[in-house]
Formats: sequence, structure tokens, C-alpha cells
Amino acid sequence: MILICLVFAVVMRFLPSQSTPPPILTIEKVLQDTVYRIIPAPGKTFGYEILIKDKVLIRQTNMPGIAGTLGFVKKKDAGHVAMLMITKMRNGMMPPTVTIREMDSLHVKY
Repeated sequence: MILICLVFAVVMRFLPSQSTPPPILTIEKVLQDTVYRIIPAPGKTFGYEILIKDKVLIRQTNMPGIAGTLGFVKKKDAGHVAMLMITKMRNGMMPPTVTIREMDSLHVKY
């Protein structure tokens, strides 16, 4: 019985978890307690997460204001929009939103 429990414990240790977080592709420190990180999104695109004090506040896997579920084509575009979102949050806009015009001004490809 002990052997069966031991084997079960070892097998469970190496099985992938159902709730594994997406791999982090890039992480940028913005302020002392605020960071954004680039994450994979559907269709080999990119999204971002904004964390404050190590807690995810915003998780964006699709491009804001654009119909569909695909994210940003380029990592740098996801980073530019994440920085815009952080700036808006710092200026008191909650929840922050991003318009097509703002993405155009950031030269985001969609």
C-alpha cells in the first residue's frame, strides 16, 4: 500500500498542471511595484499582463478595440500598449481603455 501511494505521488508530481500560467516572454519594470510582461496569445501573437505588487491586475490576450481573439503581431506593440495602459492608470483612469486612434499613434500593426 505504501509503495502504491509513493508511485502515485511521483506520477502526480510530473504530470502537467491544468492551470499552468503562460510562459513569460518579456518582463519590464515600470515603477517600483508595477511591471508588465509580454505573454503568448492565440495564433502565435502576443498579449500582456500588468502586475502591481506581483498581482496580475490586467491580462490582455487580444488586441483592444479590434474584433477577434488574436493578440499583437509584434512583442514591441504589446509593450507599447501596456505602457500606455500603465500611464492611464497612474493618471486615475480605471479601467483604462485604448482606442484605435491611440494604437495608430503608437504605430501598432493590426
